[in-house]
Amino acid sequence: MYNRFRKSNFSVCPFVYYRKDAFAAFTYMQKKTSIAFRSNRMNLRSALLTVLLFTANSLCDITGVVFDSFTKKPIPGCVVEVSGTELSQKTDENGAFHFEIKIEGSYNLIFRHENYVLYKRSDVYVSGRKTEPLHIDLDPAIHSLQSISVTAKVVDKNPEMVTSTGTFLNSELLRAPGALADVQRIVQNLPGVVSGADNVNEVIVRGGMRNENLFLIDNIEVINPNHFAEENSGGGVLSLLNPLLVRKLVFSAGAPPALYGGKASSVIDVTLREGNDEQVFAGADLGVTGAGFHIEGPAWPGSNFIFSANKSYLDLVSKFEPGTAVPKYWAAQGKLKQSLKNSTVSLLSMFGDSYIEIENGKETHGLSADVINSGSKNFLSGINWERKFNDRVHSLMTISAVNNKFRNFGYNTTSDRDMVFSNETAVREYTLKLESELFLNDFIKIKSGLFGKRAEIDIERKNRDDTLFFYENDQKWPLKDSAGNTIHTAAFRSGSIKSENGGGFLSSSLFFDSGIRLVTGVRGGYFRYTGEAVVDPRVGISYVLNDMLTFNSSFGIQNQFPDNSDLILNSKGRSLKAKRAVTGVFGVDCSPGIAGINIVVESFYKRYNNLSLDYLYDFSDQQFYFLRGYRRSGEGEGKSYGIEFFSEKKLTDMFSFSLAYSHSRSYWKYVGSTNGEWFRGDYDYRNVLTFTGGYKFELAGKAWYDKLKRNLLVKLSSPILPFADRQEFSVRFSYRGGRPYTPFYYDASYKRWSYRPNELNTAQMDPYHRLDFRWERRYSYGLIKAIFYFEVQNLYNRKNIWTFLYDDQKDIPAKVYQLPVFPSGGFIIGF
Repeated sequence: MYNRFRKSNFSVCPFVYYRKDAFAAFTYMQKKTSIAFRSNRMNLRSALLTVLLFTANSLCDITGVVFDSFTKKPIPGCVVEVSGTELSQKTDENGAFHFEIKIEGSYNLIFRHENYVLYKRSDVYVSGRKTEPLHIDLDPAIHSLQSISVTAKVVDKNPEMVTSTGTFLNSELLRAPGALADVQRIVQNLPGVVSGADNVNEVIVRGGMRNENLFLIDNIEVINPNHFAEENSGGGVLSLLNPLLVRKLVFSAGAPPALYGGKASSVIDVTLREGNDEQVFAGADLGVTGAGFHIEGPAWPGSNFIFSANKSYLDLVSKFEPGTAVPKYWAAQGKLKQSLKNSTVSLLSMFGDSYIEIENGKETHGLSADVINSGSKNFLSGINWERKFNDRVHSLMTISAVNNKFRNFGYNTTSDRDMVFSNETAVREYTLKLESELFLNDFIKIKSGLFGKRAEIDIERKNRDDTLFFYENDQKWPLKDSAGNTIHTAAFRSGSIKSENGGGFLSSSLFFDSGIRLVTGVRGGYFRYTGEAVVDPRVGISYVLNDMLTFNSSFGIQNQFPDNSDLILNSKGRSLKAKRAVTGVFGVDCSPGIAGINIVVESFYKRYNNLSLDYLYDFSDQQFYFLRGYRRSGEGEGKSYGIEFFSEKKLTDMFSFSLAYSHSRSYWKYVGSTNGEWFRGDYDYRNVLTFTGGYKFELAGKAWYDKLKRNLLVKLSSPILPFADRQEFSVRFSYRGGRPYTPFYYDASYKRWSYRPNELNTAQMDPYHRLDFRWERRYSYGLIKAIFYFEVQNLYNRKNIWTFLYDDQKDIPAKVYQLPVFPSGGFIIGF
């Protein structure tokens, strides 16, 4: 709503400069990545490719297990075919299959069973001896349909998410153009999902607000899984999560099953893959997100592990000019799984630290302090115990601890270290979940669960006193209110709270032979700090008309308790109500049977109550609408509605694409303020379009190429050769209509920028658009596999405005632009 920042403003200024300079350094880092990659290529080649000279090619494996997507039971007797070959077999009693492949390359697998929908898993890339078992879910067939489908389903979907959902597999995440292999950026390829800026991966859905997305990793709720995380949001500059550890990502844009709760808009549910049970494999990677390594394998009988770590490296390999802000960060994450009799136990841990310091801030960047320091720390640890009592009753217990710290401060380099501003925030959450599944039969499932969470929050914010003056004839006088008190901002805000919330859910999923799928549920919660209880009903219904058309509809209420900082900094924190979003969706899913293309058209309506909207003024006398810090009000309302179109084609042959378009409206209003009139929401882009497309071709298996690959010179030169076992060229084009913002006007009498209450978000930025390009090459030499990639983001250097900077010493605002054109590159090597 207020796309502006003022240099002397404590509560916003430190953060915008942190974001601005972190963004600039991040951009510079990406530019330097390819340089650092080239300068170290000879050492890499001598260290790694020497191994390739003595590595012989061998047979390749395709292995996996087929499950019922509804009951999660293995499916024996399923026919598995390797498309384009004569290879075919049936799964064993455990649903497992195994093929030995003589020729490396990409394959499509066809899965047939009379009781399940025909399914095709596309682009299974086979190279080297290493096998990564496939996890295949088949949907139950609708036997009442008069004709039997001969068109294979290609798109993976969660059967309990009826509308507004998308699924991304590991391979899609790794090769997505413009996403930086970031699990939060890739969902922006779906309709109605934006971030608001290039330098953050925040997920904002259907005209909503920040911090409305629920993020889970293996059923563990995460506060903010990002480097340079933003307080009171789910976004940051870079994701902590290594995509090499991800098996799949499931996204819901609204009205999800009752299993999910606590956030007002969307869900990102990430499932990590397991380590190899038979052999130890390792690898190294280098790219924009840093340099790192990964390792996986068996730990002891019945167990496996997977671990990765990475660290920024530019400060180690490059020299910078004084004052350049170089981001430093590291991350480590791992998973250990132990199989027991009728149960499994898995441990998950994740650590991360990010830090940036700007020196000579006043001189070099024109900031309000000589030195500015910003960063965040992340910690996550959890345990999942999954038990199978019999084929009908399953249970899951999850215990987790999550800790996020946010910090930024600025000071002048005087003898007494003159502090200009500081912010220290720590959020700790301890959660217990107990969930169960009861299968009454193969078509009726009941889920239930209880949860409890304890949160501990500490906030301390300080800033230099900022007094309002009146200027005339080169003189100034401090303004005073009617009581004779000087008008100024608060200099110190702090507080700590400990709060608990808990509740439960009950849901049912029914598959009828008539082609109807019904998912219903209710979720309840209680927040002890405010004494508020909420109830969230959910319902979704799907009707399969034939093997081409499916009609879907869902309705849900999602309550989100107030943000932690609002509870502490707002004097009325205990009276704040949960944000309440009511969402209705209706859509049509079409699979025309042409080249594996799938089309979804949906319309939605969302209504908000108890929105916390920003107040721009923070003076004791509110007659002055000058840019200040912020207070929050829980008395706002909101509404959004629109229509969305999404079409995609998986990489079943030589090309793939996705096309997402949404046309929507988003409005907010203050209850009891600004005459209660609706105004455009912060993310009311109106029109959002995203296109991705890729083309790949393979040389592996061709006699002339296989002979050429055995040449010593070719092996040594593979990182720079223009041909490879497999190459893929892909692009991503994104367009967003002009973002609304509130115009500000300079008042020379006070030397302040001010706004007009009747002009909230009445101005609009220019439309946003950019084009990203990616070139990927893959090589395999027996056990050694390598991926080299080169990317250019914002290919034609579009100058998209991020925000406006309002300096009280200048009467013209400065434009702050988003990501400029830059190339980057990297590699992933496994052995």
